Amino acid sequence: MLQDLTPQFLIDSAMIDAFADYDMFGSVQTRVVAVVDEFRAAIELPAANGLAQLETILKDAMRRVEAVGSRRGYALVYAREKERELVFLLAINDTEKGICAMQLRRDTGDPLRDLLPIADISLDADCLIVESFEWGGTRRKADVRVSDEITF
Repeated sequence: MLQDLTPQFLIDSAMIDAFADYDMFGSVQTRVVAVVDEFRAAIELPAANGLAQLETILKDAMRRVEAVGSRRGYALVYAREKERELVFLLAINDTEKGICAMQLRRDTGDPLRDLLPIADISLDADCLIVESFEWGGTRRKADVRVSDEITF
């Protein structure tokens, strides 16, 4: 199974966690999840107070994945920027890394539609800064996408 942990699979896992958090708590908990053998170890992280703290939290998340003896994992990072609530989803495996984002819009009338994918973070003014971050070591960048639909 571990060989199947592509960054996209890990992003999908993070997305499911984000929807579950929002459904249960009305918010998304910032955390990193390290995959060790067949187990997942979740470690709570502080939410970002604006995008200025985001790079530090991303790097810390990756350090924590490796600190528990893994090179595979994902993180959800909640950040409030101006009036927007953003959730960044990132994933690493042995050779690749990927990052994407969702915007939390509360009270749309349908909780499943409150978390909306940002199609391309390089085209979003608030998310563009993420493209310049150095995180995940020497892993190559993988093209990952987040969807507003969960399929099993």
